[in-house]
Amino acid sequence: HTCERFFGAKRPLDEIDEDLIDEFKEHCKENQLSNSTINRKLSALSKCLTQAVRKRKLDNKPYIEFYKKAKSRKRIMSESEEKLFIDIANHWSLHEVTDFFIYLLQSGVRPWKEGVLTRKSDVDLKNNTIYIWQSKQGTERTIFMTKQLREVIIRRMKVTVKSSDPLFNTTKGSFIEYWHKIKGAMDLSADKTLVPYTLRHTCCTRLAKANLSLLKIKDWMGHKSILTTMEYAHLNTQSLIDCVNALEKNRLDIEVSSI
Repeated sequence: HTCERFFGAKRPLDEIDEDLIDEFKEHCKENQLSNSTINRKLSALSKCLTQAVRKRKLDNKPYIEFYKKAKSRKRIMSESEEKLFIDIANHWSLHEVTDFFIYLLQSGVRPWKEGVLTRKSDVDLKNNTIYIWQSKQGTERTIFMTKQLREVIIRRMKVTVKSSDPLFNTTKGSFIEYWHKIKGAMDLSADKTLVPYTLRHTCCTRLAKANLSLLKIKDWMGHKSILTTMEYAHLNTQSLIDCVNALEKNRLDIEVSSI
């Protein structure tokens, strides 16, 4: 609608040139739209112009320069916040909320596309694994359980009747409702960045800080592209220490060989 109002519904397509597109971008800025919002509108415009060229209703498509994506700092949950969240949930007897919270944090699964869809039959206690079959990218993967997560899963399996039933009765709506209530009790209501998806970011961050290879983290998290995993690479400061150790070893080898 923003594009249509600015350019006009009856404007000939060949009049939409680079100068006019730049004016549109300035118009969006004046209306205090974010770069990401403007990029979505430019993307829609780009697709329309591409289609017009394919249908031979436009000779050439004008160049569209998108705004660079701003790097955002992902919110993670500290260990003290984790403990406080669990303590409050347990104090309020919200034990299933606690269990689902631990599942998301310890496994790193996507809350709504994977977490709430995990079934009893997806668990293999013998091999200590959970099969994640409904992933965002359409690819399956297997994750291993920590000791704490295994205790949660066993507890959930005891109260889940059918193997085809979800392990958690929690829905997206109910979990978010309790999430906000517990956030309030933690005095974090004003923190808009602390959302359930934060638990996935936290899991990935902890893996990155543990000096694991990016490929291992990618497979665990179910990232389609290694580029997504690389957003966490800067957290792996241990790898820099490994670089120092390698250089020190090389220098020691040279000194020994020169004796």
